[in-house]
Amino acid sequence: MHKLTRDFSGDLGWRRHLPFHLYFDFVKNLPYMDNGFLLGDPQSEILARPGFFMRPEIFPGLDCKAKAVLIGAWCAENKVPYRYIACQEDPEEGDIHHVFPLVAATNGGFISADATFPSFFPGMTKPTLSKAEELFP
Repeated sequence: MHKLTRDFSGDLGWRRHLPFHLYFDFVKNLPYMDNGFLLGDPQSEILARPGFFMRPEIFPGLDCKAKAVLIGAWCAENKVPYRYIACQEDPEEGDIHHVFPLVAATNGGFISADATFPSFFPGMTKPTLSKAEELFP
């Protein structure tokens, strides 16, 4: 994820100039779709460069990883520190199943910038996480 974010953040084109809150809204309002539905295989995972994720003829919907890459790409283009967190939100779900970005806040900390669903917003408190780990570059 980090390599795609760094190497292809320029894919954002004019969107890289949007203020973060407008860009976040753009990403969260892209339709959600699990990779399994897209490929017809529940075990499938797709990772691609940001520019492909913004093409609905290729990706009619995006999962959490794709949306995290789009948020990370905006951060990379605007020199805003970010991190990717892989987590398990529900212990009944089994293993780690969700990825979201943390973005540097103006006060020096990091805030959640999970744009997976339209009801999410920057700084939204995550539910208690059973497991969480940072994905390092």
